[in-house]
Amino acid sequence: MKCQFEEVYQNGDIQQGIILIKDNDVRYQYNDVELYTIIVKGENFILIDNKYQNLQTLNENIDIFKILVDALKNYPNIENQYKNENALVNIERSSSSFIKRISLISKDVNLSLNFMDCVELNINNEYFNYFDFKIFKE
Repeated sequence: MKCQFEEVYQNGDIQQGIILIKDNDVRYQYNDVELYTIIVKGENFILIDNKYQNLQTLNENIDIFKILVDALKNYPNIENQYKNENALVNIERSSSSFIKRISLISKDVNLSLNFMDCVELNINNEYFNYFDFKIFKE
């Protein structure tokens, strides 16, 4: 699955990017070269700087992202709500049964995550590698 995404924060800030989902792997790539890409392989969350391609393992403050990834990995059996002790995620489905909008609520951040132009597609495994990192371009 490949989708465009748009994050809308309470203060009006907006970030855009692309999300790729294949089996148990997820790639969350911001369009802005000054931001980053997160690659999830199994239980590993790797953050890669889009500009310099430095990488680091994410271990802290990833509660919301863990919930989001768990929901995406359950596709097509996505539930309407996921939560843990630190975060709540509400999911709205589109008519095509994929996610249309996600509401992320925690003590640290509240935002809406909108998915657009979602298509099922065969994605090359190289886009889920973080050691030989490649920016995904359409």
